[in-house]
Amino acid sequence: MQILYDYLTGPEFRNRIGGVVEAFVEMRDDLETERRSIMGQWRKREKQLDRALENLTSFHGDLRGIAGRQLAELPELALPPAMSYPDFPVAAQDADPGDGSGQGGQFSAPIDDTLVELLFSLIPDNYSSIGNKSLADLFSNMTSSRLGRRTGEDDYARCKAVLLEQGRIRKGMGRGGSVARMELVSSVPRVRAVVGDGE
Repeated sequence: MQILYDYLTGPEFRNRIGGVVEAFVEMRDDLETERRSIMGQWRKREKQLDRALENLTSFHGDLRGIAGRQLAELPELALPPAMSYPDFPVAAQDADPGDGSGQGGQFSAPIDDTLVELLFSLIPDNYSSIGNKSLADLFSNMTSSRLGRRTGEDDYARCKAVLLEQGRIRKGMGRGGSVARMELVSSVPRVRAVVGDGE
């Protein structure tokens, strides 16, 4: 018992624990650096894909303009028959029921808590904001690589709506919108002294 006590209170044990903590901190810093690098690469490739698809779509349109109906239309480039679009982006992000509550519409499908927590883990923990587009792309890639699942815009919008409702994140500024973690506010009440006349 004495030997164990001397070891636990001695410098050798403290150095061991310090080394473990230092390794964890270093791994966390490396992970943050890697995440920023991957996000930069994704944005670059996204722009390249957008440019390639835009050129390909224009090329297909030129050929259809020349050949007319003889050239079959690609289903991927055709408009939907009734121009029906899903309403999940409005319901998830900015819809207001008109009762002054400011709460968006409700979803009928259940929300997977695993996806919600994964999305929350991808939001910077230094309370800085991240764009919706970047976060949605990161969320889609992470759910695919970590969970082996394919997610879309509706999954991102639903999980984001849950985090907003829980008060764990807030909306930020930006062209495409952004989100950030809510900063923790101290719950210690303020005490104000009341001093009477003559005291």
